[in-house]
Amino acid sequence: RDRDVTGVQTCALPISVIQDIMQKSGARIQVPKTEEVSAPTEEDNGITVDVEVSGDPISALEARKRIEDIVSQRTSNINLRLKDIPPEFFPFIAGPHNKNIAALERDNLTIDVPQYHTWSHQPPPRATGPNERPTFVPHPEMHIRLAGDRNAAQEARREIERQVEELRQRLILDEQNIQRAQHQFIIGDRGMSPHEFLEETGCAIILPSDASNTEDVTIIGPADRIQAGVDKVLELA
Repeated sequence: RDRDVTGVQTCALPISVIQDIMQKSGARIQVPKTEEVSAPTEEDNGITVDVEVSGDPISALEARKRIEDIVSQRTSNINLRLKDIPPEFFPFIAGPHNKNIAALERDNLTIDVPQYHTWSHQPPPRATGPNERPTFVPHPEMHIRLAGDRNAAQEARREIERQVEELRQRLILDEQNIQRAQHQFIIGDRGMSPHEFLEETGCAIILPSDASNTEDVTIIGPADRIQAGVDKVLELA
């Protein structure tokens, strides 16, 4: 009797399914105990485990094929959460009216980029000097999420990470102290939408939350567009 050790991606196979495969194929199947398998992380659920299939060549081959078909069906989709991207980059990654994200969504892939134009617990970095690049840091609770086809998600993730590195090199910021009563005329029902502001100026804008004790408005954008963003904020205010 031959023995075949098959490496398959982590996938919970109920005992009833394993028993059904053994009954139909005539092969014997052994899988690792639950405690012997490292739990996959949300960012990498492509961990493989060894499944031992024993029997004559024909039954072992049939059992292996059945296992791989089931695992393929259950692991073709993936959920990713990108935790290392500063929220100040979100508007640029999404693009005006989410055009950039729409271009990456294919093969049933959906990408959720949180809207970010008002900070609450974590303020944007402070301006360090003219044309100096600030240090943007990730937010512990605000993340970009990708869900859908595994290959499409991994490809989109690589493209987003490439954009992040580019944004780190390009973006600077400016701060303007504007009375809080005027903020409603910058972004909101009585002002512009964040997408309109980004489309017109090439910059993103971050307002303080109502609970914060600052009136500073932060404008973020490439060095050649930052002044257009500042001018538009002052015009709206």
